[in-house]
Amino acid sequence: MALIECPECKKQVSDKAPSCPQCGLPLVSAPQAPTPETPVPSEAPVAEKKRTGMRPVFIVLLAVVIGIIFWLWRSATSDRSAPPSAGLSGALRQPKILVDERIELNEGQSMFYSFRLATDSRVRVQVSAEPKNVDVMLMSKEDQEKYRQVAGKLFGGQYTYRQALSSQQILRMDKTEVVPEGEWSIVVMRPQESLLFRDKTSANVVVTVY
Repeated sequence: MALIECPECKKQVSDKAPSCPQCGLPLVSAPQAPTPETPVPSEAPVAEKKRTGMRPVFIVLLAVVIGIIFWLWRSATSDRSAPPSAGLSGALRQPKILVDERIELNEGQSMFYSFRLATDSRVRVQVSAEPKNVDVMLMSKEDQEKYRQVAGKLFGGQYTYRQALSSQQILRMDKTEVVPEGEWSIVVMRPQESLLFRDKTSANVVVTVY
C-alpha cells in the first residue's frame, strides 16, 4: 500500500482509499468485480448436427441409384435376369429356374409343372411352341384338381384358371406377374382340334421365380 497526496487538503492518504478521510474528496473509484461473460453458444455443433442428419438420406439415395443402375445392367446383359416388370427387388434377388425343358404334346394332352411359393413372388413364364398352338394356364391346387377330372374326356367339362400368366392358342408367350404364396401349377396343353388326327407339337417351357 502506498501513500498519495489528497489534491484538495494535501493530506497523505492511502492510494487504496476511495475518498480522502480528511475532506471527503473522492480519490479512486472502487474497482468493480468483472461480470462473468455469458458464453455464446457456438453454431458449429448445430451445423454438424444438420450434416449428420443429412448423411443417412444421402446414403439411401446413393443405394437406390446404384440399385437401379445394377438392375438396368442385368436386364440388358442377361436373358436370365428379371424383366423390368419384376421391379427393383426382383432384380436384386437371385432368380430360381423351376422349369427349363422341351416337351412334345399330342392333341388333348397336357403337361403340369407344380411349385410352391413361400411368399408372394414374381413368376415369369416363357413358352415357345411349334408348329401348333398351345394353351398355357396358371392354376391353383383346387383348379388343377378340377381340370384333371375333365381333361381328356370326349365332351370336356368345366374348369377354371387364373388370368395371370395364362394365354390361349399361342405360339409364343413371355409373361411376368406377382403370384401370391401357395401351391400353383403351370399347365401347358395342346388343344383338341381333330377327332381323327392328332398332330403333335413341341414346346419349350421355362418357369422362373424372382
